[in-house]
Amino acid sequence: ARSFGLVVSFQVIEHLDDPARYLEAMARMLAADGEALITTPNLLTSLGVNPYHRREYTGEALAQLLSGYFTEVDVRGVGASQPVRRYLAARRARIERILRLDPFRIRNWLPSGLVERLFAFFAVVVRRGVRSDDALPDVGWQDFPVDARGPARDDCVDLLAVCRRPLR
Repeated sequence: ARSFGLVVSFQVIEHLDDPARYLEAMARMLAADGEALITTPNLLTSLGVNPYHRREYTGEALAQLLSGYFTEVDVRGVGASQPVRRYLAARRARIERILRLDPFRIRNWLPSGLVERLFAFFAVVVRRGVRSDDALPDVGWQDFPVDARGPARDDCVDLLAVCRRPLR
C-alpha cells in the first residue's frame, strides 16, 4: 500500500508503549521515494514528568529505533530563539517549584488516573503562573531552527527525524 509521498508524525511516538506497529504502518504506507517526518521531545532537555509520555528519546536512541524501519534516518535537533528560550526557562522554573512539593516522589505511587488529573491541573497553574514579562512571545517558524549538525547537543528542544527508503 506504499502510496503516500509524505507521512508526518508530530509529537506522537513518545506516547506509545511499543511503537513497533505504528512505525511498521508508517513504513508500509510510505512510497519508496517518500519521506516520513517524526518529531518528539528531546530527553536531554525534558523534565520527564509528563505522565502521558511512555518513553522519551535521545537523538541516538531515536535514530536506532527508526533504523529498524527505514534505510535512511537523519535525526536533527529543533532549537528555539532567545525569546522562546526565556519563556521555556520561566516555565521550567515554575514546574521545578511545583515538583519540590513532592520531594519523596509520591506521585510515582499514585494511581495513574489521579496523576494524569493532577498533571492537567498543574499544567494550567504553570501556564497562568509564568510572569507576564516571560509570556510566550509572538513566534513563527523562524523561532524554531532545525540544526543540521544533529541532536547530540543537549540544548535542542525537540528532535526531528527525516526518514527515507522504508524497509517494509
